[in-house]
Amino acid sequence: MAAEGSQAPAQAADSEVPTRVSESTAKSGATKWYGWQIAAFDLPVTALQGVTFHAAYLVYGLTYPALWVGAPIIHLDHGNVGRAAISLVLHVGLPFLGAELGCSAGGRHGGPLEDTCDETWFRGGEALGALAATVIDAGLLAYDEVPSDGRPVAAAPTFSAGASGFAVGWAGRF
Repeated sequence: MAAEGSQAPAQAADSEVPTRVSESTAKSGATKWYGWQIAAFDLPVTALQGVTFHAAYLVYGLTYPALWVGAPIIHLDHGNVGRAAISLVLHVGLPFLGAELGCSAGGRHGGPLEDTCDETWFRGGEALGALAATVIDAGLLAYDEVPSDGRPVAAAPTFSAGASGFAVGWAGRF
């Protein structure tokens, strides 16, 4: 019993329902894909290369730097410096490798153009290399890790009762 003049707490201790956390929300390895941004940049540039290599050599020549640095800049924008470097190597190396393979497959010219490559095979291999770089980059490298504070998301109904009434609610940690 409480002594006269002292006030006992009028509210009983709150009783809460324990929270349940699923295994999938407890993991912190969530990722977000941004490969569509790389594809949206690379594919039109590669298409522009395809339609300009016979007609507009200046435009064709300007597509090279765009293809080389476009995807790495997107990776840098997402804070992925290492992936930007890998992307640069892919976007420079695979079109070059594709052009060499296309040249080898198409043969060499004879006569006054001896030891020069057939341009159609060269450009075709180059385009396939550029497309391979885009597919690898957008498909395997273009992921952001979703930041997590280490605590899983949890939610549960709550109930508390006291001398002045009761409360029903929903509590969560997001």
